[in-house]
Amino acid sequence: PTYSVDIELTILVPASQRECFHQVLSAGKTVDVEYEVLAGGDNDINYWFYAPSNRVLQSDFQKRDGHQTLKLEESGEYQF
Repeated sequence: PTYSVDIELTILVPASQRECFHQVLSAGKTVDVEYEVLAGGDNDINYWFYAPSNRVLQSDFQKRDGHQTLKLEESGEYQF
């Protein structure tokens, strides 16, 4: 059977501040990340997705919204 987890977060990130989230994930899984600035500041945000090895897998800068998909190559604690 195929299982999926859908998590939706709405977060207040003050201008020029950074928020970091951690999630333990398994190799071979596919992750979809969507983000959107709803209000405030310059209506843009920077985004990074780090592997457990601290390698940057994806990044976007000064975007109002975005959608990223990636297949995980290692198991462990990811950061975004």
